[in-house]
Amino acid sequence: MVKVHEQEKTFYLAADGWIPIAGHEITIGKHRFCATPNGDAFQTVIIISEVTSGAKLTAIKLDFFDLIVMDDKSKYMEFLRLKARKLADLLSNRKDLDDQIEKMKLLAISKFGPKPPTEIIDFEEELDRMAQ
Repeated sequence: MVKVHEQEKTFYLAADGWIPIAGHEITIGKHRFCATPNGDAFQTVIIISEVTSGAKLTAIKLDFFDLIVMDDKSKYMEFLRLKARKLADLLSNRKDLDDQIEKMKLLAISKFGPKPPTEIIDFEEELDRMAQ
């Protein structure tokens, strides 16, 4: 089963500590990943990371045409669904995926301490708070 969740969340990536970044969750079978856009108008990527370890799996480079085509959330979500299905195909060949994830998780915890929990982003609540 491959599912891309439409609700935005704050994930924590393992880099120079636990780095908060907004994105969408991707569930592939029992595994959870996040897709987090990063960059600027000249160099944009979508970073795909494993949620429990915060470890980066890959980065999908976007070109100018990609950005024009994904001009609203529904088109962006469809793009993520396509990429998630391709990722699922690649991961289906990895017999040691669970072991690798566990190793990455233990390494990140040993370097940075416990990972903060993933948080749901409530944009309406944020807008209300900013308006006060």
